[in-house]
Amino acid sequence: MNNFLFEERVTKEYRRDMMAVAEKHNQHAHLFEKKTPLFALLLKIGALLY
Repeated sequence: MNNFLFEERVTKEYRRDMMAVAEKHNQHAHLFEKKTPLFALLLKIGALLY
């Protein structure tokens, strides 16, 4: 296998891995996109702990 084909294969695997990481990030992104103010969030956490 010549160097060009090896580099192309490595690049494709890297891109596939990065796409998997991005997909995992997108699955969890909705948890942080809520418009809940920090104060309200802290009140809810305090209520749960109390």
